[in-house]
Amino acid sequence: MKIILARHGNTFAPNEPATWVGCKNDLPLVNTGIIQAKTLGRALKEAALSLHAVYCSPLQRTLNYAEIALHEMHSPIKPIIDPRLNELDYGAWTGLTNEEVREKLGAEEIECWEKYYKWPQHSGWDKTEQEVRAEAMSFANDLLQKHHQDENILVVSSNGKLRYFLNLVIGEYEKYSQNGLLKVKTGNICGLTFDGHQWSTTYWNKLPDPGLFCSD
Repeated sequence: MKIILARHGNTFAPNEPATWVGCKNDLPLVNTGIIQAKTLGRALKEAALSLHAVYCSPLQRTLNYAEIALHEMHSPIKPIIDPRLNELDYGAWTGLTNEEVREKLGAEEIECWEKYYKWPQHSGWDKTEQEVRAEAMSFANDLLQKHHQDENILVVSSNGKLRYFLNLVIGEYEKYSQNGLLKVKTGNICGLTFDGHQWSTTYWNKLPDPGLFCSD
């Protein structure tokens, strides 16, 4: 089984300040985000990759992203919404820029999250890191039960949740964390493969490119 993990496209225009947007902020894609979705769809179409299912979170930015990509592929598949793919709840950081978080709440926790991926303890995030990790693991295990080993699955989610899929591969989350490589940029994709026995990472945080799907 091959899973393509896609981060949705931009929700802020180039002239807008980026703020922390969690599961309680249902922002739409802006024009550049729509273009990113079309780019993914075109790359998948050019690679002639057959998708067997597409999953996304309840947020419109992931659902619309998936729908646009599928439209570009001329695919009849409809996205399946799964709440386990939802973005994190960033608590007191919600709606604030990085600078505003530092000014209003102090720099320690945001610095630890941005640099060392240490889960904040005093900023009102509504779940524990263990719960978020369990959601990703549960979702992946369900895919193995629902789909055949030779199927290709597209999963559209958000940066906060996508990184936890690295826990499917022993030691992978720690390796990417130590090298500062966990973050997935908007519009970028990651690839995971299950060979019948274990998961492996085939690529991480890459721009959509037909060559990725052909070689993966």
